[in-house]
Amino acid sequence: MYIPASGQASYIIATLAFLLSTLLAGSIWRILVAVAYLSRSSVPAAGTFEHQQWTVMRNSDSPSAAILSLSTAIFSWDKQRPWRMKLTLSLSLLSLAALIFPLAAVIIPPQVVTKVTDDIIVLSKERSCGFRTELNSEDNLVGRVSSVFARDLEETTTARTYARDWYDNDQDNGAIFKVKLQKGFVVEKLPYTETTSAKCPFAEEFCKTGSNGAISFDTGLLDSHVHLGIDAPKDERVEYRWKSTCTPIEMNDHEPPLYKIISNATVNATVNATDSWSVGALSEVRFGPRGGNSYTFMARRILDSANNNAHFEIQTALAAPLNLSRYYTRWDPIDAFSLPNADLSLIQIGKPAASFSAPVSDPVFQANGTNYPPVSAPDFGDTSKIWAPDTEFALIMCTDEHQFCNPRSGKCTEMDGVPTNLSSIMEPFLINDDEAEIAQQATAMRLGVYAQTHFLEHSVKSIGNKALILEGLLRPSLPLLEPIPDDHWCSEVRLWFQTGLAKFQFQVMEFANVKLTSRDTAAYGFKSALALPSLYLKDSQLDTERIGQVLNAQCQRQRVRSSGQLQNFSVFSTFLILGVCIFFWPVSLLVAPIWGWIQKDKQKRWVSDELLSLWQDASKYRQE
Repeated sequence: MYIPASGQASYIIATLAFLLSTLLAGSIWRILVAVAYLSRSSVPAAGTFEHQQWTVMRNSDSPSAAILSLSTAIFSWDKQRPWRMKLTLSLSLLSLAALIFPLAAVIIPPQVVTKVTDDIIVLSKERSCGFRTELNSEDNLVGRVSSVFARDLEETTTARTYARDWYDNDQDNGAIFKVKLQKGFVVEKLPYTETTSAKCPFAEEFCKTGSNGAISFDTGLLDSHVHLGIDAPKDERVEYRWKSTCTPIEMNDHEPPLYKIISNATVNATVNATDSWSVGALSEVRFGPRGGNSYTFMARRILDSANNNAHFEIQTALAAPLNLSRYYTRWDPIDAFSLPNADLSLIQIGKPAASFSAPVSDPVFQANGTNYPPVSAPDFGDTSKIWAPDTEFALIMCTDEHQFCNPRSGKCTEMDGVPTNLSSIMEPFLINDDEAEIAQQATAMRLGVYAQTHFLEHSVKSIGNKALILEGLLRPSLPLLEPIPDDHWCSEVRLWFQTGLAKFQFQVMEFANVKLTSRDTAAYGFKSALALPSLYLKDSQLDTERIGQVLNAQCQRQRVRSSGQLQNFSVFSTFLILGVCIFFWPVSLLVAPIWGWIQKDKQKRWVSDELLSLWQDASKYRQE
């Protein structure tokens, strides 16, 4: 298939229609007349009228001239010279069909060689191709932090909206609405498998839903061409896998205590010599003591503010390598949560001052009277009761693992945390030392850069409590929630993972057109595809210059789905029409002489009989 540039489609269609209506139509007319006329060379001499009709056909240059001559020839015969209606009508219809063909030919090209569609894969137009990278600067800290958070907020909000519209099968937004939201990805959503009885990655005492009560999401091996749209032949493709596992954490009955809450804490901070502030009563969670430290993660929450307590609160932390973005909230987990081959995302959910209209046994949003008995709600009826959350806080912990594979050799990296040193993911692509392998290295490096942001924490951090489905159901004027399923926490985590997948899709597609706004310039710079390999790859075995050249070539090979109607041209059908036109033109010029040469004697007799018959008839009636 061929997608012409804008404005070229109409010229191609017009050219094909012109060839069909002139060159091919004229050629077919000459062939029809020659075949029909010369096929009579083996038929005994016919009547004078038939001879005249065939003479008219033979000497007509076009179908319209033949129809006119055949029609007027009728009136040249008087009653004494009968004419054959059947022959005249058949020859006229043949001429009429040849006359209509050029008109029909005008509509053939759009129907045969093109397909107008708004659902077609095309190559993205290159604009600013490369990567958005963080600046290594110590100036303007406030501006840099604001820039990073604003960028993350925009990307997460867009990805979450897309995930809800395309990944959630329960959402029914209508085809037209969804097409408008479709952002040009080669596949609407990346595939993944979900397991709701996955093995908990931590010791059973910390797994609130049991040793096999975690939820996991696994993309399996995603093809860089099929799923991510990096156009390449099979021997240049790379496969990538992302797996996340999440579980609610049991915080009680541990020794030493897993967390500590300090109520009524007062914080004073001196901004300048005369300015200080006090936030009043706080609930301070100190999570996970380690060594000489009383905590490894601390979060505070205002207790006496009606405005804050009317909403959920989310705080996150990330246990990931230090050489990633310095703007992440770092967390050095206790030994029980330290996993050598995975990164950790900790999501702390603070409960609102809202109640449920029925008991809830969800392990994260539990409200079944275990700690706080239900209370009567006279405003809702004498027998109505409401259930408050049993805990003020809940923790969900997630692990993230990644894998890169070479489909040519079947070799893969081990499932591991985020690849901070991208040279470490190149081992499966150091076998053949050919051009295809260089292309694989470029693709693997590109996907490795994106994978450095693949944490579930990134689907939550910037949007805060908006990352919870339940937050959208809260009404400050009526802090009452409808009961939720016992596994509602799975729905929350599922949407976080889907948001991460949507972010990944945006990252890959953005490569050919990186957007760097004035807001971004405080914290980000632009790196071209040519320059990036030398920054990320430090292995002497890797030819970073060649990898950069191949990566730069990918700027024009990013597959996207069209946004709007395009005309998709079939190269085969287009060349077929051109070939037919070119073939029939010389055939139309050669068919008469060749056929006449093959049946030379019979043709001479037919022509002689024809001329003799016409002269005899003319002489006969002239004598009368």
